Amino acid sequence: MFSKIIERLKYFFFDVENDWEIGFSKVPIEHFLSNNQPKMNWLKMPRNVFWADPFGMHLEDKYFVFYEEFNKIKDYGTINCLVLNKQFEIIENKVIIDEGVHFSFPYLLQWKGEYYMLPETCQKNEISLYKSSNFPFEWKQEKVLLKIPGMDNVLFHHSGKWWLVYSSANSETESIYYVRSNNDLLGDWEKCEEQIVHGSLYNSRSGGSVFEHKDELFRIMQNCTDSYGQSVVINKIVNLSETDFREEAIKEIKLTSYLNTGFHTISKCGSVSFIDRRRERLFLKPIGKIFKSVFSKFTSS
Repeated sequence: MFSKIIERLKYFFFDVENDWEIGFSKVPIEHFLSNNQPKMNWLKMPRNVFWADPFGMHLEDKYFVFYEEFNKIKDYGTINCLVLNKQFEIIENKVIIDEGVHFSFPYLLQWKGEYYMLPETCQKNEISLYKSSNFPFEWKQEKVLLKIPGMDNVLFHHSGKWWLVYSSANSETESIYYVRSNNDLLGDWEKCEEQIVHGSLYNSRSGGSVFEHKDELFRIMQNCTDSYGQSVVINKIVNLSETDFREEAIKEIKLTSYLNTGFHTISKCGSVSFIDRRRERLFLKPIGKIFKSVFSKFTSS
């Protein structure tokens, strides 16, 4: 009974917004393979936006964090870049890709001295690779890899080949995902054979980095069994070939704080990991709005 009263008072005095936010943990990504949950630190963000899907680069004494900023007024996501100093303080934040449609999940890679990004461009019905013309704030579309609405796409180099793993908005179930391989990053991906992998809602949709540890390959996944982005699962890639891509779930990671209502990204950045979570944010209502609610309550009684 008491908890119900507190809940009603919360909504009476506060605007409650259930938002994603990004943060970091001062441990390398392989630490999450252990049973110890590291300390997590969260970055302060303004109202009317949420931040999600962080991927980072550590250069000299700065961290460059690329992420989705969903603007509630525009009603779509842009790709932004946060610059953090070595104390993890925000010293700069800019929109770097805004094409008027929703972008998210800016998967980063570095190849032959160049910086590339594979953001989710599902609303453009394509999987597109972007290249930095002036790192970190200037990016241009380099190549459309596939003309399909791919979601949460990851691209990594292993065993002399490039591997593209993606989900599709056209798929009848979110438990199916797809794999293609190519010898050339900028080659013709349309001609590469597509593997169809039948997984589960527990560990099919990408949720962060692909990383190597002790000669084994791992992929971060989202657990969407009961709701979107409810927790993170680490898959070990047990077979990687042009005809047989197989994984097994080895670890689920849940955030234990009562504040958390979701968790769906872990990405590597040297000795640091970037993360996100969904939680309730409370904003005190203006006094006039509170009085209006009181007046309405009494006049309707």
